[in-house]
Amino acid sequence: MSDLAYRLWEARDHPLGAPEVDWFLAEKLVNEYRKESPFDDFLRRATKALQSSPIAPGQRDDVEYARVMEERRYVIDVLDRVEMLALTYSRLRALSGLYRHAEAQIAMTKCIIREEPLTWEAPKEIEWQIDYLVLEARVLTAFVYYELTSLEKMLKGLNVPVSEGELQYLVKARDKFLAHPMFGSRVRNAHGALSITQDGLLHPHAIYANETDSVLFNHYSISFALRDSAGEARLRDDNEKLIRSTKKNRDSTADEKLRLKAFGIREPDLDASLKEMANLLLTSALPEVERIGAQPIPSRRRFPWTGTLPAER
Repeated sequence: MSDLAYRLWEARDHPLGAPEVDWFLAEKLVNEYRKESPFDDFLRRATKALQSSPIAPGQRDDVEYARVMEERRYVIDVLDRVEMLALTYSRLRALSGLYRHAEAQIAMTKCIIREEPLTWEAPKEIEWQIDYLVLEARVLTAFVYYELTSLEKMLKGLNVPVSEGELQYLVKARDKFLAHPMFGSRVRNAHGALSITQDGLLHPHAIYANETDSVLFNHYSISFALRDSAGEARLRDDNEKLIRSTKKNRDSTADEKLRLKAFGIREPDLDASLKEMANLLLTSALPEVERIGAQPIPSRRRFPWTGTLPAER
């Protein structure tokens, strides 16, 4: 904390007096990034398992050393990704509170500039603050989608499959709409909806596959002869099944592509997916990490090279 406060003081060109300004700002920044995440327990226990690895004395065995170190590096890569997800989760929670605070500031400071039609404005610095909060949340959400998908694949290497659930749905949706979009098929609506919870994540929708253009919706949906809302719900369920399937975008039929364009899919629940991954890591991946961490690391006996082998005694 003191080091961060000193750096903030330096950034303000070493002003005299009022050192509490830098200390309070440093405390605020640290608290924002120290919120708890569902990954914390796994990170603590997995880190402890890797730090307590025994050393196996004996003759040099490069084959065994390479095997052990490759497994350790694999799980360390997993831990590194989980640590970044933990920080991202905490930051998205903080952004949710900051966004609500900015909205409250707008409500208190906005003023009416026209009666008919009713028009009002708020200080630009507060409006820009909200824009930047949303932009940061969009970047972090895209990162979460990428790392959750990477971890899902890495866990398979540890013989930990991801069962059908919200996490699997997010990974499948990411593959079809974010990683492999196709021109002329269904693509996401960029800059779509935003979920703001009371005590959760600020979640800009990354997929946002609902059609908002009424002309396009009518054009796409006319061939399905909808009779009621139940029929539309059934078609959206069919779309979700298509997303969860192993079928690639290029193999979708014309009817499936049209159905996706018309009715889209529901947005994956980011919070639920992150918590599902955290639970999977703790219950299924941690035992494998502990097994790898318990493996003795072969010692690598080295002698300074002098041109001769060490003398026998």
